[in-house]
Amino acid sequence: MSHHDTLGIPRDSSKKEIRAAYLRLAKLYHPDSTTGNNKIFLKVQHAYEVLHNPKLEYWEDDAINEHYSKQRAWEAKMNSMENEMKMDKCYYNFEEWERGHGLGKYANLPPKPSSPTNAFGQTVETMTKEQAYFFRRTQTRKMHTAVMRLVRFL
Repeated sequence: MSHHDTLGIPRDSSKKEIRAAYLRLAKLYHPDSTTGNNKIFLKVQHAYEVLHNPKLEYWEDDAINEHYSKQRAWEAKMNSMENEMKMDKCYYNFEEWERGHGLGKYANLPPKPSSPTNAFGQTVETMTKEQAYFFRRTQTRKMHTAVMRLVRFL
């Protein structure tokens, strides 16, 4: 809805016609009158201010045009993306999926050990709580000493 529609006048109206329409509607919808409506009054007042000042009218038209041009560009981008999605292109790497699930040519590979083992071949999952605690502690100490040797070497 344009500002001319808000005031109920044609687009080629003169300044006098714009002012007359504004005064008529402002008197009708002013909040202090019996038929007052604040929302409509504010819309009428804004429409008059824009139409009365040519710079504001030009600015608002530019802002509206810029908004719609951005919206049209966004819609075109979305339509092009939809068209790309409809094409028979597949971007999924099935070989990676087969490797992760141990299928296809990766079916006969031995499983990777899930966790380190101690000297007796036990994993942390099969140890008792005390054994697991000391195993982790020794692993941490080994890592710490290896790092300290590297630091001293550097």
